[in-house]
Amino acid sequence: MRLFIALRLSNEIISSLKNAIDQLKKQSISARPVRLENLHLTLAFIGETDRTEDIIRIINQLDIHSFDIRIGTHGNFDRLYWVGLQQNPILSKLAQDIRDGLIRDGFNIEKRPFIPHITIARNVRPYDKIDIDVKPAQMTVRRISLMKSEQSDGRVIYTEVYGRDI
Repeated sequence: MRLFIALRLSNEIISSLKNAIDQLKKQSISARPVRLENLHLTLAFIGETDRTEDIIRIINQLDIHSFDIRIGTHGNFDRLYWVGLQQNPILSKLAQDIRDGLIRDGFNIEKRPFIPHITIARNVRPYDKIDIDVKPAQMTVRRISLMKSEQSDGRVIYTEVYGRDI
């Protein structure tokens, strides 16, 4: 299975992201927006593995309690556009703890720094400079999810394999 650990998003944040996606589409020759049901914040991308039970154990060992996150910034990595989160030491520590646990357990995960962002569109070809207004939104994080990524009929589908309430 192709797996990643993520935070699923509240309706308030998804509403703000939908507005940003709509603005982005109007300013683009073409773009592949993320479907609303697939919007999430990735904490660690794992990739192909059958070691689900090991990942669940790592998630269950985390010392974490609910905390708040807030969106509001935006940017892009080349043709991938995202909405960012305000600096949050609890979120950064959570992502680092997850990555450290995965590495200790022998998972080969990306080593690049954690930059908390929510991908809203890929393959964006703007008419000109993209200028979107991201409505600030926040949520209390109360669950960490182990997600599976699958292709079906040319669409990406994300399904929660395991969730831990915090």
